[in-house]
Amino acid sequence: MRSDLNRFILLGFICQGLSWDDRIMPLVNIGIWVLAIEFGRRSKGLGQSGDVLGMILGSAAAFALAKPLGASSHFFVGHGLTLLQASRLTRPINRREQIFSFIVALGQIGVACTVILDYRFIPVLVAGLILLPKALAEMEAARFQSPTTPAPPKARFSFATFLTLLVVLAAVFFGSPRGLISATLPTPAIGVASGDLFDDLLDPSFGGQANSSKVVMQIQGEQTEYLRLFCLSDFEDGIWRTEPAPRHVQLPAPTANMPTNLLTRSVRVKNANYLSKKLPHDGQIIAVEGNFFRQQRIDENRVVHCLSMWNTANNAYRYWISDRVRPENLDRRRQRLLTRVPTLTPAVQSWLNERVAGATNSLDEARRLESWLVDNFEYRIGAPNINRLNALEEFLIREKRGHCERFASALALLLRSRGIPARVVVGFVPGPLNWFSGWRNVRFNDAHAWTEAWFPDEGWIQLDATPRADMNPPGGRIAELLDALDVMWYVNFVNYNNTAQQSLLQTAGTALGKGMDLARAHALKIVPILLIGALWRLWLVRPTFRPSRNDAKRRRIEFAEDCYGRMLRLLAAKGATKQAEQTPREFLANLPAPLLRVRQGLEQFTEEFQRIRYGHQDDDSGDAERLKTLLAKITIELRS
Repeated sequence: MRSDLNRFILLGFICQGLSWDDRIMPLVNIGIWVLAIEFGRRSKGLGQSGDVLGMILGSAAAFALAKPLGASSHFFVGHGLTLLQASRLTRPINRREQIFSFIVALGQIGVACTVILDYRFIPVLVAGLILLPKALAEMEAARFQSPTTPAPPKARFSFATFLTLLVVLAAVFFGSPRGLISATLPTPAIGVASGDLFDDLLDPSFGGQANSSKVVMQIQGEQTEYLRLFCLSDFEDGIWRTEPAPRHVQLPAPTANMPTNLLTRSVRVKNANYLSKKLPHDGQIIAVEGNFFRQQRIDENRVVHCLSMWNTANNAYRYWISDRVRPENLDRRRQRLLTRVPTLTPAVQSWLNERVAGATNSLDEARRLESWLVDNFEYRIGAPNINRLNALEEFLIREKRGHCERFASALALLLRSRGIPARVVVGFVPGPLNWFSGWRNVRFNDAHAWTEAWFPDEGWIQLDATPRADMNPPGGRIAELLDALDVMWYVNFVNYNNTAQQSLLQTAGTALGKGMDLARAHALKIVPILLIGALWRLWLVRPTFRPSRNDAKRRRIEFAEDCYGRMLRLLAAKGATKQAEQTPREFLANLPAPLLRVRQGLEQFTEEFQRIRYGHQDDDSGDAERLKTLLAKITIELRS
C-alpha cells in the first residue's frame, strides 16, 4: 500500500470513476483498490486467470449498466481494465506487468483530461505531478534490486523539483502556439431524462425533474432580476410553443452617446452551447456586446436571438437595460394570439369565479390568482404527470402541486380566459451573491418558468405563481467557492485558446512596461538595495557558491551502486545470487563453477566498485567510464 506505483494506480481508479460523472463511482473504485491491497496481504493473489476474469466482468458490467445509470458506455473497456488492475494488486508482479499497469493508469488519467473539465481536474493534476515521477523512480530502482537485497529507499523529490516541473508545465501550456490547437473543448452534456434542458417546460403534461447544480453562467449587476431566455406564447392542443414567426429588429451595440440612466449587466457563460443561440437578460434591454455571438436581434417577446454562437476562451457579454419601464402597445393580431385558450370545464370556471370575486380590475384579478397559487399550492419536483385533456382541472382542484411550468402555464391560461393577454417565459433566477467571486451564480437547477400578463395602462407585468419557499436553497460557502473555481477553471484553462493567449501576452507586456517605468522612477532607491544585497551574498555567504564535494561524491557512489546492481542481476540470471549478509569479496569467493571463467573481470569490477563506494579519494576522473567498460565486458562474456 505504500508503493508509489500503487498510489499512481489508485489515481487511475479515481479518474476512471469520474468518467461516470457521478460522485459515487470514484468512492466505489477507491474501495475496490483498498480491498485488492488487503486481499493481497492475506493471500497469494488471484493469478493471471483473475486478470482475465476481471477484465471480462468489468467491461461487461460497465457496458450493461451505462444506459440504466445515464452514463456513457464509451468507457466500458477502461472499467474492465480497472478490475484487471485490481487483480494484479493482489499479488507481486514482474517488471513487464508493472509497466503495463503504469501505462493503464496513465491512460485512465489521460481519459480524465477529456471528461473532467471542471475544478475536479485540479487535484488530479497535482496528484499526477507528485506521483508520476515517484512511480517511474520506483520501477527504475526495482531493476537494480537483487531478489535477496532489501528494497532501495523511496525516491524523494524536493519542493524545488516540483516547483520547477510546475513552472515548465505552465510555460508549455501558456506559451505553446494555441493557433495550432483546437479553439475550445466542449463540455459534456448534463444528464437529464429529456433531450434538452428545458424539454420538461415545453409541455404542461410533462413532469418536472431536478436538474444539475452545475453553474451555467455568472452575472454581475445591481438589482438583477429574472433572466429571460425564451418565451412560449402560442398554446394549442394542450401544448405551449414558441411563436412561429415573431417580428425581429436589430439589437444595437453600445454607442458613445447612450443615456446615462442605463443599468449595466456583465455576464460570463461557462458554455455557450447551452444557450441555444439566445442571450439571457432581464429588464428592457437597450444594447448588448459580447465575444461569442454575432447579429443579435430582439423579437416581439423580448427574446434576444443570435444568428450564430460559438465558444471562446472566455464567453462574456454585457448588456444595458433601462431603469424606466416603458409600457408596450399590443396590436389586435398579438392580442388574439395571446388570449387563445381552450374552453374551461365547469369545475375550473367555478373555481376561477370564486378566486376573482371582488376584484376591482384586471390587474387585481391577476394578483389575486398569483397570490392564491403561491399561498395554497405546493412546489414539487417530479410531480406525477397530469392528464393532458384535463390538465388544468386536475392541477387546480385535485393535485395542487407541481413544478414551476405547471404554475406558469395554469396562471397564463386562467388570465387568458379572463381576456388578459398572457404568455409563459422560461429562463433563470440568479442565485445569491457569491462571496468569493463577487458574481451571482446561475445554475442549471435555477431554470425557472413564470408568467407575463399585458394590461393597457401598465404594459407587461411579471407574475410568478410558483411557491418559492421550497425551491432550491442557496449552498454554503464551500459550494460557492467551488462554483466560482469551476467557472474560473473552465473559461481560463479548459477553453484557453489563441485569442486568450494573445490577450495574456498583451497583459503581460503592459505589466512589464509598467514595472520598468516604476523601476526607472525609483531607481535611486532600488539600485543601492540591490548592491547591498549582492555584496552581502558575495562576501558574507560566499561559501554557498562553492560546489559541494559531498554532492559530487554522492553522485559517484549512486552511479557505482547502480552499476553493481546491474551486475548482480546478470549473475542472478545465471544462478548466482548474492546473500544480504555477504560482502562483495565473499560473494566472489563462492561463485558457481560455470562462472569462474569470468572471475577475473568480476574481480576487477568489484575492486573498482569498492574503491569508489568505500574509498575517500576526491579524484573522480574516469570512474564512470571504467565501470561502464568493465560492466560491458562482463555482459559480453556472460552471454557468450
